Amino acid sequence: MTERWWTGSAWSDQTRPVSPISFPPPASNPTYYGSTPGGFAPSAGTKPDSYLVWSILATLFCCLPFGIAGIVQSAKVDGLWSAGDHAGAVRASEQAKKWCVISAAVAVGFGVLWFLFAMASSAGSGY
Repeated sequence: MTERWWTGSAWSDQTRPVSPISFPPPASNPTYYGSTPGGFAPSAGTKPDSYLVWSILATLFCCLPFGIAGIVQSAKVDGLWSAGDHAGAVRASEQAKKWCVISAAVAVGFGVLWFLFAMASSAGSGY
């Protein structure tokens, strides 16, 4: 068997015998850089909680804008963890928790203000 090669603009007219391909022997202890042989990185602990349920509840019953921010951060947790960005997944989980707490705090604050306003307005009406 012979081979021809591409010269950049056309195939060469010259031919040469094809040498058999020889591969080096496999290493006795293969080294895997960055991952295990299967291609999956080892787990760096347990996956953080996404707080998705809490974010949805905060959106429905507390403060809509802050609950939506919590849902956005919650949705990032699983994707980042699956991609191997464990630090990013933990950060997104902490952000989701923060937005849930802020949403609940704002709802409690508005509830207290509403109660005080209701008490003040009823005190002036004579009831």
